[in-house]
Amino acid sequence: MPNFDYEAPTSLASALELLARPGEVRPLSGGTDIIDQLKSNRRHADLVVDLKRVPELLTLESNGSGLRIGSAVSCTEVHKYTAEKGGFPALSESTELVGSIHIQNRATVGGNLCNAAPSADTIPALLIHEAVAHTANASGGREIPLIDFFAGPGQTVLEKGEILKELVLPAPSNNTASAYLRFIPRNEMDIAVAGVG
Repeated sequence: MPNFDYEAPTSLASALELLARPGEVRPLSGGTDIIDQLKSNRRHADLVVDLKRVPELLTLESNGSGLRIGSAVSCTEVHKYTAEKGGFPALSESTELVGSIHIQNRATVGGNLCNAAPSADTIPALLIHEAVAHTANASGGREIPLIDFFAGPGQTVLEKGEILKELVLPAPSNNTASAYLRFIPRNEMDIAVAGVG
């Protein structure tokens, strides 16, 4: 793996300052994709900024108006929370399918989203639950409906120095349901050939 600098800030302001530095700066939320991409030279980095210690990115809460998921919350945490609280079954199902249990414990819904892989399990569920991406950068942030978040395979509309702060999902309407299904060549531990929410 090529050499790079590593920082693990403990505040959002510090993280945004680091991410705005010149050069190739990569955020790391769970790391299950970016580390592999760096090892295989598919992506490059001068600096990797680990976001797992930033409290503002670890929010996981719901109220009558919906669900908030910080970008550094693991798939395991989201699965357990949504399975217990109900209301977002497609998201609960999809977060339980991301890799192995070990991967789910480390991978984040935010990272799965920002990797923007067409095979990402959480994206169809987030789309049908009408998620809105809330971003942060040094000058503020944006609210982007998830349908407008992707610029192509492996590409998002995030700009230099901008990160996904959280996802906000409105409360589902009464008398609605959701589900996530995927087609994979093997029985388990495979990347989706097709995923449907």
